Amino acid sequence: SGSVGIEALSRGALECDFVDSDSESIKAIEHNLKLTNLTAKGQIFTQEVIKFIGSTQKKYAIIFLDPFYNDTAYKHIFKTLPMIMEKDAVIIFLHGKNINVGDYLNNTSLISFDQRKYGATIVDFLKLNY
Repeated sequence: SGSVGIEALSRGALECDFVDSDSESIKAIEHNLKLTNLTAKGQIFTQEVIKFIGSTQKKYAIIFLDPFYNDTAYKHIFKTLPMIMEKDAVIIFLHGKNINVGDYLNNTSLISFDQRKYGATIVDFLKLNY
């Protein structure tokens, strides 16, 4: 639905890129950006996130990663995300309680520096490990 990115825009973020390969999700993001009059600040990329990471030249300070909770395909993304991160960037990774993020961060340049639990949702905050 783009809710996290739209919330960031509504609180002052200058821009937000939305990346999703699911056409229904893209329609929801487009609809929600229009409803909130934030279309001009949001750019939508309809493609797999791994392909997006490999093709973009942009660097990001904040990355929200909110895959379907039961989808484990995202585990490979942690090896490539550092390519698009600014030096002090933060990844905010929302996931279900059955995911052990530490397992996915092995052999990457990322570490989890904080974790919060909100009901069935767990939020890990990740950064580059220097």
